Amino acid sequence: MVIYLEFQIGKERDRQMNRLFSEIAIGNGKVKNRIVMPPMVCFGYTGAEGMITEKNIGHYEARAKGGVGLIIVEATCVNPSGRLADLQLGLWSD
Repeated sequence: MVIYLEFQIGKERDRQMNRLFSEIAIGNGKVKNRIVMPPMVCFGYTGAEGMITEKNIGHYEARAKGGVGLIIVEATCVNPSGRLADLQLGLWSD
């Protein structure tokens, strides 16, 4: 009986893991899997005036190539006075 229960638990786990790696529709779009990278501020990657740098791009590019289905970008200020630190990403100017 115990062996049977362990077998069933293993099958259920495998079924759930298969769903984790399956495509999902969000609105009109599709995401290749259900793995989501939460927003994480990368202090020190950003350039002067909150501008994005090659280091920022490389950081997100590596996560995308690693297989993450959806990436939520870090906290981004819309006004310089709202920054948590001098090197926080911002989008208050072009």
